[in-house]
Amino acid sequence: MNLLNYILIAIIVYIVYKTIHDNMPSQKISKLESKAYEYFTEIFEDSKKTIKDYEEKLEKGEKSILGEGHNERIIKNTKEYLDKLSKSEEMFLRLKEKYKHKNAKDRVSIYEDWFDYCMALKNVKFAGKMLDYDFEENSGDRYDDSVKEPFIMMEEIEKRFKKLLEIKD
Repeated sequence: MNLLNYILIAIIVYIVYKTIHDNMPSQKISKLESKAYEYFTEIFEDSKKTIKDYEEKLEKGEKSILGEGHNERIIKNTKEYLDKLSKSEEMFLRLKEKYKHKNAKDRVSIYEDWFDYCMALKNVKFAGKMLDYDFEENSGDRYDDSVKEPFIMMEEIEKRFKKLLEIKD
């Protein structure tokens, strides 16, 4: 065998090792959690910024073109949204702690759900940003259609988390 064959064998062995290693449940968990928190943090911080921006508008006495009380409603709704996000994150953290001594293979579904939940949040945020620039007729209907699936996904994941935590509604 010449040097080229050894190099080729080494590359194949490395690719096989890397594929097996990256698909191990513990690696998958790590990647899912990291990406989920990237999305979650972005949305959480953006929501806090929204509250701050609207509170500043109120302090300056700026009126919304969308009518009386609009700024207050945005602040109230965003605070409720942040509270919901915090509760969902808390459920995930409780599940993470509750199942940390289980086999990594058994924990993957919890992390997949958390990733899906955060991805759904990102999809809802994107739809909301698109609504800011959609001035056509029925823009609200298009928004409702685009967030229907992510909201259902989030509700179902919350139900699964509550069931795993044995929380009664």
